Amino acid sequence: MNHYIAAACFVLVNACTTISMEDSFQSKGIELAAVELSCPKEQLVAQVLQRAAHCAGSRMSVSGCSKKVVYICLFSGEWTQVREFWPGS
Repeated sequence: MNHYIAAACFVLVNACTTISMEDSFQSKGIELAAVELSCPKEQLVAQVLQRAAHCAGSRMSVSGCSKKVVYICLFSGEWTQVREFWPGS
């Protein structure tokens, strides 16, 4: 019985503390994109390319100031650039 109670508590706590991929990117990735693209974050447009069950493996495209970059979410919850695109390339 105690195992069921512990499992239910675990599920409830994780459901409340899990943030969406978009929220994760807005809180961690958009600042990184602004620096890497040398572009104010207000001018950046983010688009979901791939949504994973959790953040890890999800991909976001960010464009702004005539540049575009793709980020992937790591298992740590951090975002890292995977490739960069330049207009005309």
